[in-house]
Amino acid sequence: MQDAFFANLINRQRELRAHGFDSEPTEEELVDYALGLDDKLAVLCESFGVRLVQNARGNWTVIVNDAKGEKW
Repeated sequence: MQDAFFANLINRQRELRAHGFDSEPTEEELVDYALGLDDKLAVLCESFGVRLVQNARGNWTVIVNDAKGEKW
């Protein structure tokens, strides 16, 4: 039980470092990180000529920019 706890702790620290965090991020750091991801995702979608659209149920769909409602 204790081994699993420490293994999970080590994995979590490794994941945080992989995403650029030295320790547990604050709420402000998480918001900044999320906004940065949003910007990167927008650039990626633009480079592929698509956009992301969320429907009424909250599901995301990729739409081709030139087509009206055509899914990719």
